[in-house]
Amino acid sequence: MRWPCALAVLSACGGKALPPVAGGVSLVLDIPNGPLDPKGFASVEVILHEPSRDVTLSTALLPDGTFDLGAVDPSNSVSVEATLRNDSGAAVGYGRTATTAAFAGGSEVVVPVRRPIACTGPKPPPRSPISRWAPGSTARPRSAARRSW
Repeated sequence: MRWPCALAVLSACGGKALPPVAGGVSLVLDIPNGPLDPKGFASVEVILHEPSRDVTLSTALLPDGTFDLGAVDPSNSVSVEATLRNDSGAAVGYGRTATTAAFAGGSEVVVPVRRPIACTGPKPPPRSPISRWAPGSTARPRSAARRSW
């Protein structure tokens, strides 16, 4: 049996949460209402990580910030990954559940979502110069070349 899955985007629509669909699963994207809020999203991609397989679903958001994922197979152990995308397909929001949850009739799964942050570390150390001289070859590095006067 498949359960209908509806999504309510919290905080992006003034904090109004829709009631769960009768017999369905509510998937709530919890946006932090701060500097890490995703902006300009038009669609959502949801990946359901089940023990035996991964299910990828995507759809456009409706003007009220909700959307319908359609029928999803129930599962006792699912972790959810959500990516909000803009019109050009770039990721503007990302989140995932910290633990697994049950995807069954009447349940609600909350996914915290924030703007993706690119982590850049310090510059890597400069590369050491590569010697063109190899042992056994006739070419020698300049410092080892013989000079005749």
